[in-house]
Amino acid sequence: LQAMGRDGVAAFTIGFEDNERDDEIVYARETAAMFGAKHHALTIGPDDYARSFDRYAETLEEPVLNDSAMATNFLSAFAREHVKVVLSGQGADEPLAGYDRFKGELLSPAFQRVPGLSRLRPLVERSQANEKLKRAFRSLSEPDDIARALRIYAVFQEEDKRRLLRADFARAADVAAPVRRWHADVPHLSPLGRMLYTDTRMWL
Repeated sequence: LQAMGRDGVAAFTIGFEDNERDDEIVYARETAAMFGAKHHALTIGPDDYARSFDRYAETLEEPVLNDSAMATNFLSAFAREHVKVVLSGQGADEPLAGYDRFKGELLSPAFQRVPGLSRLRPLVERSQANEKLKRAFRSLSEPDDIARALRIYAVFQEEDKRRLLRADFARAADVAAPVRRWHADVPHLSPLGRMLYTDTRMWL
């Protein structure tokens, strides 16, 4: 906002009903006030998602696992009521290590040094643990940083895909190749640095 050199710039934020963890309206409002921006906030809930899902899926045109894409759709429609062009605030988490998976990358050497800890993975897999915890165990058990990255990103693990997909389709849908390519660009960085670089190039 300072770089734009204007007073009264509009700022837009989406919040979520009954979700204090992901609701950033309070922080967005404070930030907007700090820069003299006029803050606009919209809170959405499950009913909004249900009503808008068909239109959202048609607009997106492809399957996307990340649920924040739908929130971005709401935010775009909301901003359109006020302005024609926006600058997105998305993108800081990837290069600046804002996600839990980056903490996991830092913890992985310690995890692998604990005797017998990796043997808990089969128990976690068979348990009722949530998918995020299972992916964390799969990832932390891998000694190679590329393998760790692939495990933490993947909802369908390689073992699942081999059972579900024809071999030729599985090869065409291989996500390992771009991860290896981005990692190879920065061999001088730490494993965390390579992960941040890959996230920045792939997610953004």
